[in-house]
Amino acid sequence: MTTARGKDFAATLRGAVRGEVREAEPLSRWSTYRIGGSATMLCPATAEDVAIALRQCAAEGVPWFALGLGSNILFPDEGLDALVIRVGKGLDGVTHQGALWTIGAGMPQALAAKRTAAAGFGGIHKMVGVPGSVGGGVVMKAPHRSRRCRRRTTHAPSTPHRACA
Repeated sequence: MTTARGKDFAATLRGAVRGEVREAEPLSRWSTYRIGGSATMLCPATAEDVAIALRQCAAEGVPWFALGLGSNILFPDEGLDALVIRVGKGLDGVTHQGALWTIGAGMPQALAAKRTAAAGFGGIHKMVGVPGSVGGGVVMKAPHRSRRCRRRTTHAPSTPHRACA
């Protein structure tokens, strides 16, 4: 089985994506608690980078872990032998047509609330907090009035994955 910490895994991924692949990246940099060992990390430039990385992980039997803003996570001191995919810049676009908004998973919820409010739309401000990103809010079912964020989401593609142990 291939390991996410292997040089070959990182080199293959680096040659396939536009974003940055960081080996032995200290996870403590990416958590508000500032603890945790290292891992191989992908900072994707586009959603296609994520798709490429997930295909490579599936093909090589490497687990992966999606990391948002790190506001609700503790990493082990030994780090992770998984590809950590940083869901942030590159996955933080926002557009709208009328009342239909497309907001990237990497967009901080506070910024999404500010942008939608500036355009005359309200309600997202009630999701601001932990988790800190829009994607985290969808996955973790952040509250929105008496409903959950996921119920208000019309499209959130998902991919089967091997969980990190």
